[in-house]
Amino acid sequence: MLYKLTISPYSSFNYPIQGDTLFGAFCWSYKYLYGNKKLEEFLEICILEKPPIIFSNMFLENTLPLPLNIISQLKTSYKPKNFKEYRKLKNLNEEVFLPKDIFLNIKSISYESIIENIVLPKLSSTIETHNMVNRNKNIIYTEKDTMKLFNINTNYYNGNFNVYVLSDIDLTVFMPVLDLMFTLGIGSKKSNGKGGFKIVKPITKEENLLQNIDNANAYVALSNFIPNKDDSTNGYYTIITKFPKLDREFSSNESPFKKPLVMIKSGSCFYYKTKKHYCGICLNNISSINKKIMINACSIIIPIILD
Repeated sequence: MLYKLTISPYSSFNYPIQGDTLFGAFCWSYKYLYGNKKLEEFLEICILEKPPIIFSNMFLENTLPLPLNIISQLKTSYKPKNFKEYRKLKNLNEEVFLPKDIFLNIKSISYESIIENIVLPKLSSTIETHNMVNRNKNIIYTEKDTMKLFNINTNYYNGNFNVYVLSDIDLTVFMPVLDLMFTLGIGSKKSNGKGGFKIVKPITKEENLLQNIDNANAYVALSNFIPNKDDSTNGYYTIITKFPKLDREFSSNESPFKKPLVMIKSGSCFYYKTKKHYCGICLNNISSINKKIMINACSIIIPIILD
């Protein structure tokens, strides 16, 4: 079943928040509510069978990612008619979205209408300066009596976001987990009060996004993913390299980072090889401190029609 969550930030947060980060936060909250044994059983199902729950990336409310095949066509064949269109074309390599109704009818909509309806995130950003800490001695790091500083970007947004959830788990089981995970915070700097969200609307079913699968010949990924060996390789895509970090109790370890991962970016499009509702794979043994640590590198996929 495909669901849509509507969430709103009540603190600053790191942007964008991606599907694998949401899954990691879900697992920690699942452990806190149902115990370590239940979590290990849950993770074993993810590795050996299919993940019982998959998250999309976080999108602006009532939008979906602009498909990469459209981005490719706009870059190569469309000439902007004014500065506003030029600005939108220049930002196509960033996080860009389309209203949901435009996305669902994109095959019959002109390039001009697509350009006109492209939505760019309008976040308020600030730079925060922090002291570098010597974690071996648990003191502020100094060198030759000169304090070391570093800057991080933090974001604010006065609006809502959507997260799509593909799940076989009963609502009564996973809704308490979702409530807890958003309250505890998503992403980095949670201990400083960042990444706090709340669910602001009732969860809704979004099966209409999957209904076109019989007529579709391709799909769009709603989160970053690592292809399974059976996934299609024919399509439009771009890759990103992630350097994911361990969370919660593992974050203070001497090796707080997972292994680097190369992933296919959200919005990438592929022609169907096998018709299903998700692609990607779950991987364990991605950390030197514990082989059971895993990443859900799967993505919800939305059927579309490509030339």
